[in-house]
Formats: sequence, C-alpha cells, structure tokens
Amino acid sequence: MKKFTLVLSFVLSLAIGLKAQTYVGEIPGTPTIVPGFLSNNGCPYIEYSNRDSNTCSIYDIDFMTHITDIGINEDIIEVNYWYVINNAYTTSGSYSSQTLFNNDDSFEYVVGHDRDEWGGGYSYFTINSTNGNVLATIQAGNDYYWNGFMHIYIIENNSYLAITRYNHNGYSAGALYQISQTQGLIKLDAELPISVFPTVANRGQQITVELGENSNATEITVVNELGQVVKRVPVNGQSSVVIPTTGLGSGLNILNTNNAKGNGGCKIIIK
Repeated sequence: MKKFTLVLSFVLSLAIGLKAQTYVGEIPGTPTIVPGFLSNNGCPYIEYSNRDSNTCSIYDIDFMTHITDIGINEDIIEVNYWYVINNAYTTSGSYSSQTLFNNDDSFEYVVGHDRDEWGGGYSYFTINSTNGNVLATIQAGNDYYWNGFMHIYIIENNSYLAITRYNHNGYSAGALYQISQTQGLIKLDAELPISVFPTVANRGQQITVELGENSNATEITVVNELGQVVKRVPVNGQSSVVIPTTGLGSGLNILNTNNAKGNGGCKIIIK
C-alpha cells in the first residue's frame, strides 16, 4: 500500500507539472509581465499579445487563471510604462492597465483612430475599457497627428502621460498630461505664451523653449517639485531659447516666464 501511495503521488506530481508546462506553452503570443501597482489587487499579471489572432490574453501571474481578452489590431497602441524605483526609471511595455484611469475590475488600453495617409500617426486616441466604455479622448488638432506611441510616467503616487504630435511640414511638439481617476486627463503644458519641446527629456538632452515673437520675456526660471528655483536662464529678445538639462533633478520640473502675453509655464519630466 505504501509503495502504491508513493507511485500515485509521483504520477500526480508529474501530471500536475506537465499540465502547468503544457498550459503555459499553449498560450499564444508574446508575454509581458505587468507590474503589480498597475493592478487593483497589487499583484502582477501577464499579457500574451498575439497579432496573428488579434488577441491580447491577460492571465494571473501564476499563468493558470485566464482573466480576460482584448481584441487587438494595428490600431491598438502599445504603451510604455516608466516608473521610479530608487530614483531610477524602469520601463515595462504593456497594452493595458487596471488602475491608471479608475480602479474597477476592467482593464484600460489605448486605441488610435483616423490613421494619417503616411501611416505614421493618428488624429486622435481613445482610452478604452474592457467593459466597453471610452474613458478619454485625446485630439491632436487640425492638420496634426499623434505618433503611434504613448509613454506613461509613474512618479511616487502621480501618473503622467506624454505623447508627441506632428504635421507633415516637419513640426512636432510634445504634450504632457496628468492622469487623474476623478478628473481624467489634465493637460499640464501650456499652449501660450510658452511651449516646450520635448516635454520629456533624457539626461543631457537640450530643451527648446518657444516664446514667440516680441515676447519681451527677460528670464526663464526652472522650478523643481519642492518649489525651489534650480536654474535661471536670461532671455535677451530671443523668440526661442535652448536650455540644457544639466543640473536639473529627475522627475517633474516647471519652466516659468512672463512676457507681453502674460505668465506662462510648462511642466517637463527629466529622466
């Protein structure tokens, strides 16, 4: 009897192991592990995106619990999530989240609409939920297109969305939003009287500030998240000023000026 029990235990453990291995192997697509802070239960989950079958299958991290599917096509935008760990940025590519726009059981993902004739961008994006709701719509504006990428930066308890729009004359500009579960997308960069490109800059990259003609601005100040002025840049009648990121802290910084059109400021992220 003891020998039979041992054999049975071995057979069952082998069967369970084979089942797990086979089950994982049968999930089609490319896996991406999504960090736990993007789920409403604090646990990571895994997504298998398969463009051959136009599906993105979402599973629990144990690979055994199928949560839901998202029907995907070429207009589903892959979002890069950047989050801060020990003052350093870490990235995770993913199609969805569960907590950025609300905290329900559905998953949110990004869809591009009205692809431009060059095939490189969309006239607007929507944030869709797997429950069928559209949570946000982001228009690029007349004769402009959003590029096919979104970057979400998660710094401490705040989330920001950065995207770039362009036209076929070669002009491009960044847009930066704060993501709020109660207020939706809050646009952080000002259209006038100051605009900045890029709104998300790598360390060592230069930032271009467009002040416009006859702005009469005399100075641009850069303020960190603590409200401290960390850089002052004199303006001597220029309509455009280049600011190096040297000396600026990682995370959010605010560029301020005042000119003939009034006070203006843009929020930027330094990686």
